[in-house]
Amino acid sequence: MKNTNIIKKNKKILLVLTLVFTLSTYFCALYYSTDPILTSESLQLIKENESKQTMPLIEPKSSTVSLDIANTADILDGNTEDVMIVGTLAYVADGCGGLRIIEISDPTIPVEMGKFDDGGYAYCVYVLGSYAYVGDLGDGLEIIDISNPTAPTKVGQFYDGGDVNDVYVSGSYAYVAESIEGLGIFDISDPTAPVEVGQFYDGGSAYGVYVSGSYAYVADGGDGLEILDISDPTAPTEVGQFVDGQSAMGVYVS
Repeated sequence: MKNTNIIKKNKKILLVLTLVFTLSTYFCALYYSTDPILTSESLQLIKENESKQTMPLIEPKSSTVSLDIANTADILDGNTEDVMIVGTLAYVADGCGGLRIIEISDPTIPVEMGKFDDGGYAYCVYVLGSYAYVGDLGDGLEIIDISNPTAPTKVGQFYDGGDVNDVYVSGSYAYVAESIEGLGIFDISDPTAPVEVGQFYDGGSAYGVYVSGSYAYVADGGDGLEILDISDPTAPTEVGQFVDGQSAMGVYVS
């Protein structure tokens, strides 16, 4: 008899729990079905609004600047590494695009006047007089006659297998930062036949060079700033150095 009462009691408890669960489920469903945020129409509206917000970020934007597409595309087809301005002309070491000569009398509309590209990689450039001295990573030091900017022509070259990172010309000498080969000094009195007359190498890597008076200031990577006495171009000598633990990549003296 006692067992029968227990069974009946358990059945009542189970019935109550089932009823509570059913009612809870019903009210939850009713609540969410009437919640405007979670209805299918609202979800669709949310998706449309998100699309409207993100669409302007991926759509091409119209330009209000009028460009000469042919000139612009031609000028920017390389990987610009260095530039020197002389008058109204910009001489650009344009990487795989070679040496580019750009007319900049109107800075808003640069126009290419001439180009020299022999398949190398123009990394740096220095212009003096009628010549552009181009450091080419694959072809060494190249001397380009720019007396006619519309038709630059190579007249001289020196290549010993090293990379040219920077070049500075003073008088009849070109001072060339040749990476792991240090600083090379070239006699360019005859532009058609440059000759290396001096070199300084102390185990570093020359990345940049600037010449002022009788001194060459060399950015030598991990060896910092090195100051060389070049009063005798055939025997450059280090007279000073500054190292702060950083890697010196370029130098400018004023």
